Amino acid sequence: MEGIPFITIRNFDGNNINFTNTMYVPEGYYDKLKSSRKAQKNDILYSVVGSFGIPIIIKDNQKFVFQRHIALLRPNLKKVVPSYLFHLMRSSSFYALADVLAVGSAQRTISLSALRKVKITLPSLEIQAKTGKILSIYDELIEVNHRRIAILEEMATRTYREWFVHFRFPGHESCEFENGIPKGWKYCSVTDILDIRYGKDHKDIEYGDFPIYGSGGIMRKGNRSIYKGKSVLIPRKGTLNNIMLVEGSFWCIDTMFYSIPKIRNIENLVYFQLSRYDMDALNSGTALPSMTTKILSGIKVVVPTSDIRIKFDNFVDPIFTQISILRSSNYQLQQMRDRLLPQLMSGQLEI
Repeated sequence: MEGIPFITIRNFDGNNINFTNTMYVPEGYYDKLKSSRKAQKNDILYSVVGSFGIPIIIKDNQKFVFQRHIALLRPNLKKVVPSYLFHLMRSSSFYALADVLAVGSAQRTISLSALRKVKITLPSLEIQAKTGKILSIYDELIEVNHRRIAILEEMATRTYREWFVHFRFPGHESCEFENGIPKGWKYCSVTDILDIRYGKDHKDIEYGDFPIYGSGGIMRKGNRSIYKGKSVLIPRKGTLNNIMLVEGSFWCIDTMFYSIPKIRNIENLVYFQLSRYDMDALNSGTALPSMTTKILSGIKVVVPTSDIRIKFDNFVDPIFTQISILRSSNYQLQQMRDRLLPQLMSGQLEI
């Protein structure tokens, strides 16, 4: 591994930067950058284009380069505590302020000059430090759940690869192969086995119990659902590689596809197969990456016999149930953390 990692918004992972699957640039390129493009500990990165309004606080001095769709903010330590500023910028109230100044509909964008106009409340440095410390406890709990989710996802992914990439599924020893796949299995188009449907706008939906999904996961919860059941969600605009598998009653926003299975016990398998594709490379857009039903109809996936699909579901469904519980727990922790911030700032809660 040579050179300096080059990160994009896709590498924003919870409260951290995920350096896996990054490209690299020569170290000489990094050396020539202005200091304002060299992130250092306590700096804050903020996505300003596309997946708009996501902050990340830098926790060490590891060298990396970041795309132009990411802004760098360097806190003035005489006026603001970095952890406080980070939590403030991640709050829904700050997002609402920034969103007013952003432009564009399909691809929201905020300029640095507009970002500088956002006014924030700064209590004393002592209160800022205590507030940041309290809210970081929630971050630590969320991070523990993230790590547990990653372990569970790896367990399920390894089983998928073992069964459907290396073809070492139960009973494979006596299986005959035909055209490179086990006899009785077949290749099908994604649209042959899934009914692909468009998500809908969520602005008029009131608060409720049903998760509302965007390309980054649960955005909020509403009082209406668009579908009830297990479904593969496919981003339609922006970051196309974040394929999701959800279950239960949910809403899906208009920059996403949701799907209804046409055959039984197929959702888990299609989720894994689509997750292996580089969907960004298949996009039909120019400035804004886009996915279409026509592109999806051209993607072929392997469909095993029903008995193998059932066995696979019996193995991975409990794993996905545990992942769903952990994600729901993280959502609740995030809500509690975000509700605490204004109370701590205003003095409603003593620190």
